[in-house]
Amino acid sequence: MSKAQIVVDTYDENRAKNASSQACYDAALRAAEYQGGIEIWNSNNGRTSGISSAPNRIFEFDDGSSVSVTYGGAVS
Repeated sequence: MSKAQIVVDTYDENRAKNASSQACYDAALRAAEYQGGIEIWNSNNGRTSGISSAPNRIFEFDDGSSVSVTYGGAVS
């Protein structure tokens, strides 16, 4: 299983437990960091206004996989 898939599964498992979107997002971010993900994109970068507390983020991993984490889900 890729590191990106672990992040996706973390989001989905929390969602299955009826966790809030914020809790799922936070869990997925922690999983991405724990797996050693490097954030290569953040929708807040370069913004001076309208900054989101839950920006869209893309992480790459040393196994070649990548994942997009959003408030609504995680996709590899």
